[in-house]
Amino acid sequence: MMTHSTTHKIRSAAGVLDHYWDGTIPVPVDTLAERLGLVIQREPGLDASGMIEWQADDSYLIRINSSDSMVRQRFTVAHEIGHYVLGHLDGQHRMYRDTSEQFRSGIQQAKEAAANRFAANLLMPPDAIEWAFQVKKEYTIEGLAKLFRVSEAAIQFRLINLGYLEKQ
Repeated sequence: MMTHSTTHKIRSAAGVLDHYWDGTIPVPVDTLAERLGLVIQREPGLDASGMIEWQADDSYLIRINSSDSMVRQRFTVAHEIGHYVLGHLDGQHRMYRDTSEQFRSGIQQAKEAAANRFAANLLMPPDAIEWAFQVKKEYTIEGLAKLFRVSEAAIQFRLINLGYLEKQ
């Protein structure tokens, strides 16, 4: 379990991967959360995709909407880990995941955008994408999405951000 002093030293997805990842693909996001000392609880019908909450015992609970697709749940867990590692919860007891209304309207707060970038970096590390190309010889959006267990939109956006694809 990660101590709070260790938590404050790790402030990036790369740091989490360096300390806690065994190199397997897809990245075992639930295992990484556990290694960080976070508890995951899946519940149907949650009013958001997920949230992270401080508990009275000084731990953090990630609540995930189990009605969402598995790739969405994985991204949400990574997003909530991002809020925790990036220090977004300092002084707050709860941090909500973007609602579907916020996505549709294009409204996004800086902390939400940072947590989304963190999630992309955690689930689709640059070295792992390069490995998928070089070793697995996987070049399709569909194949990469399946390999990394992310949505096709997420892998496409990631490939654009890493310079492998041009924005259309």
